[in-house]
Amino acid sequence: MPIPSLFTGAGALSTQQNAISVIANNIANVNTTGFKGSSVHFSEAVSSNVSTSSAPSLTKGGQNPSQIGTGLQLSDINTIFSQGSLKQTGNVTDLAISGNGFFVISNSTPDGSSEIINPEYSRDGHFLLDAEGNIVTADGAKVMAASLYDHATGKVKSISGYSAITYYTDQTIGPAGSPSMYPNDAGTSPNLAVPTPVITNVIGATPVFDESVISEISVRGGLVDTTTGVTTATPGDLTISRRDDNKLLFTFDDTNGGTITDLFSAAIDTNASILDGVLSLNMTNSSGDQIQMRIRLEPGVDSLEDAFATIEYDSTTQTSDTMVFEGTSTNGGPDAQDGSDMTVGNDDFEYMKVADVADLYSSIKIPNFLYDQDSSLERETNSFTISSNGTVAIIGPTSEELKIGRILISNFINPDGLTSTGANRYSQTSNSGLAAVSVIDGPFNRNARSINATQLVSGALEASNVNIADEFAQLIAFQRGLQFNATTIQRSDEILQTLINLG
Repeated sequence: MPIPSLFTGAGALSTQQNAISVIANNIANVNTTGFKGSSVHFSEAVSSNVSTSSAPSLTKGGQNPSQIGTGLQLSDINTIFSQGSLKQTGNVTDLAISGNGFFVISNSTPDGSSEIINPEYSRDGHFLLDAEGNIVTADGAKVMAASLYDHATGKVKSISGYSAITYYTDQTIGPAGSPSMYPNDAGTSPNLAVPTPVITNVIGATPVFDESVISEISVRGGLVDTTTGVTTATPGDLTISRRDDNKLLFTFDDTNGGTITDLFSAAIDTNASILDGVLSLNMTNSSGDQIQMRIRLEPGVDSLEDAFATIEYDSTTQTSDTMVFEGTSTNGGPDAQDGSDMTVGNDDFEYMKVADVADLYSSIKIPNFLYDQDSSLERETNSFTISSNGTVAIIGPTSEELKIGRILISNFINPDGLTSTGANRYSQTSNSGLAAVSVIDGPFNRNARSINATQLVSGALEASNVNIADEFAQLIAFQRGLQFNATTIQRSDEILQTLINLG
C-alpha cells in the first residue's frame, strides 16, 4: 500500500521543478532589454488530520489536533517590476523609462485613428524608424503618442469641448482625427483674420500691429482648474502694454463692460526666444485664480517683439502705449470668436483632461518637412529629438524646432496582474486594472498611480533587472530542495520494499 510520504515527495518534486524553470527563464533573459524577472512563492498544502482537537471538560483536559502535512504547493509566480539599470546607446529612438509606466504599442492602429486597437504594453524602448517615418518596434508595431500634427493634411490638430474664448486666429485648425480647418465660429464660417486692435499712443510714434507675424491670440478658461468658479465663458478685452522694466504686460478684463475690480494679468520678457512658435502662460488675478493665454507665432517668427516692438513706455508720465483686442459686443468687437475648438500646443498638455488626450492618440511619425501647412515655408527636417517628458521635436536646417507630440505612457493599479505576451510585451487582465494612458507632465489618470515622476531617457535602454548572483543562489536552494524531495521518494520506496519483503 502506498504511503503518504511518497506522494508528498512527488508533489514537492514537481513544484521545485517549476521553480527551477522560473529561475532558468530569468537567467536566460539576463541580457534582454526591459526584461522583468519573476519570483516564486510556495505555500503549505492542506494537512491530513490524524485526530481532531477537543475542548477541556470537567474530567479531562483538552487535546490539540494531530496533523500530517501533505507537502507544498505553488502559491504564485509574480513579476518584479523594479527599475533596471540604464545603458547608453546613442540612438535617439532608443528610449529608457526611468520610473513607473509602460510604452503603448499597437500592431493594428491606422494613421490618424484616435483609438488604440489591441494595445500592448512594454518597458522595451528599442525603437526604429520605418519607411514612412513611423517610430516602431523591431517587429514593426507602432509606438503610440498624443500627436499634435496631422500628417494626412499637414495641419495642427485641436481639441474640442473647452470653455474658451479665441479672440483672433487665421490658422487653419479643426478637431483631432477629422480637421474641419476652422474653429467653431458658430459652425458657419472659416477663421476670422487677425484684426487691427484699438491703439492708444502716449509717446513717440503711433504703435503698429503687424498681423502677419501672429496666427493666434487666445484667452482660455476651463484649461486651468478654476475651483472658485472663475470662467471666461463671456468674452472680454485683452490689453497689451509696456511696463517700466520693458516687459510686455497682458491684461484681460472679463467684466463685460462692468466695473473693473479684478483683472487677470501676466508679464513677459519679449527677448526670450519662442522656439516652437507657441507661448502659453497663466494669467492670474489678485485672488490667485488663473486662466490661460496663448499666442501662436507664424512659422519662422521667434519673438513677440516682432509683433509688439512699437509699444513704448513713457517714464515721465509712467504710462504706456496700448493695443486692445476687444472681445465684447458692447465695445464693438464683432471679430471676437467664441470658439470651442482650440489649437493644441505642446505646453497645453498639463491643462487637458484625460479624455482630451485620448482624442490625440495616434502613431508618432517624423515628417520630411516642417510647416507642411504652408508650402511657401517648408523646411527640410534635419533631425529630431525626444525629451525627458516624451516630447518629439523635429529640427529644421537653421535650428527651427516644431514639437509634434508626446510619447504615451501607461500605468496600472496592479502591474503584477499583467500577462506576458512575448516580445517583451504585456497585456492587461481583469486583475491588472484598466490601462491608465496619459503623457508625462499631462493630466493625471486616476485609474493608476501617477507617471508624473517618470522620465524618458533618449539614447539609452533599460537593462534587465535580473540579479544573476541572486538567481544562482535561488537556483542552488531549489536544486537542493529538489534533491531532498527526490531522497524522500527514494526512502519511501525503500520502506515499501521492506514491507513487500516482509510478506
